[in-house]
Amino acid sequence: MRIYQKLLVLFFIIIQSIALGEEIDKSKLKVYTIDEFIKHNTKESCFVLMDKYIYDVTKFLADHPGSYKILFKCCGKDCTKGYTDKGINEPHSSKSHGMRDKMIVGILKEKM
Repeated sequence: MRIYQKLLVLFFIIIQSIALGEEIDKSKLKVYTIDEFIKHNTKESCFVLMDKYIYDVTKFLADHPGSYKILFKCCGKDCTKGYTDKGINEPHSSKSHGMRDKMIVGILKEKM
């Protein structure tokens, strides 16, 4: 591989890491109870649960490509399945995962 090809590969690796963001230290996340989590079910404060992690998607509601309504239905609820297959057996993109990871605010203490 020539030097310019190596530089190009390195450039794309750097760009991808910037786009996806750095890994979150999940050991430092706030721990929420179910009662605390489900209170965030409004357009002013919309938290969603995916697996055991809680994401604050409030600022993203209006920008969600699938529509505000689809994401708003998940506020204060577990939307793991809906996120996993978008309800149409089609996964979200890696860009979506990077955006999601920047919205993480906590972890759920117990199962819903």
